[in-house]
Amino acid sequence: MVEGIKQVLWNEKYRPKRIEEILGQGEVTATLRAFAKRKAIPELLLLGPTGTAKATSALCLVSELYGSDLDAHFLELDSSGKDVISTVKEFAGSRPVREGVPFKTALLRQLEAMDQSSQQSLRRIMERMAATCRFIFTAQYKDKVIGPIQSRCSSLLFKPYPPSVMQPHLAKILESEGVKYDAPGLRRIADYADGDLRLAIDLAQAVALSKGKISSIAVYQITESLYPQDVKQLFELASGGDFEGSRRMLRELLVAPGYSGPEVLKQLQREVLKSGLDGVGSERLMEAMAEADMRIAQGGEAEIQISAILAKITAYGKDTEREGIRRHPKHRE
Repeated sequence: MVEGIKQVLWNEKYRPKRIEEILGQGEVTATLRAFAKRKAIPELLLLGPTGTAKATSALCLVSELYGSDLDAHFLELDSSGKDVISTVKEFAGSRPVREGVPFKTALLRQLEAMDQSSQQSLRRIMERMAATCRFIFTAQYKDKVIGPIQSRCSSLLFKPYPPSVMQPHLAKILESEGVKYDAPGLRRIADYADGDLRLAIDLAQAVALSKGKISSIAVYQITESLYPQDVKQLFELASGGDFEGSRRMLRELLVAPGYSGPEVLKQLQREVLKSGLDGVGSERLMEAMAEADMRIAQGGEAEIQISAILAKITAYGKDTEREGIRRHPKHRE
């Protein structure tokens, strides 16, 4: 075990403190720097997948706006929490006390977790408190945000991190922590994280803590042990012919544990590759999942898109039983 790995979460230790420290989101950070320079911001809707620095960018922006007075002028909440509306209303209703920036700022993370009725209440607060408070929202899916809020916000799109950005950043962290690594290990982390920098950093720390170094084999061993068994069960229900059961479980996964649609699809892809379906069946499912992932990224409903995939998996499973679709030898009974 490497000394110091367990002292603090790397995602917190290496979180950017200023806008210019944010990686790989050039167009967005240029806009945020302009807001910070003018000491004025509009209502903002920060859109993009998990792990793309949406909330971090908002925190950097307000830190530069308020400096040492941040605590008195800034509120951060998860939209799925309790009493969000009443808390926001109380915060937004009182006038700011700092000279130079004549408004306070509220950051609401994961706005899509808030139902439409609550979003309508939030919209009314935005209208009434425009003189005293600005709002920043983060969300993965624009279609889950009601139109009246969208129309009142400037939308900024955060993109998934490519390996060319992710791997050098991981290397820099590992060198700072005194952890040995090799290029194949970094590539495997980047492949697994699939654009989610927060996940990549968490995985790197987990591998370093468990194995003491980052190598391709070490990363593989850790990712296998971290593999979500509930998504595996989802696949088994569908491939076993229980489509309705798989749909019920999908709803639970998207609500209770808080999986995003792309995360579920990513794990389902791994299950398909491990399942031993013949080349044609596997290829068609992978193509369908790629299309579903694209539709979700464009604002499609995750449950509908993934349910269609589960239906295809169920159909392939029934065809396997009836017609004996060829499987690889290692998967035969």
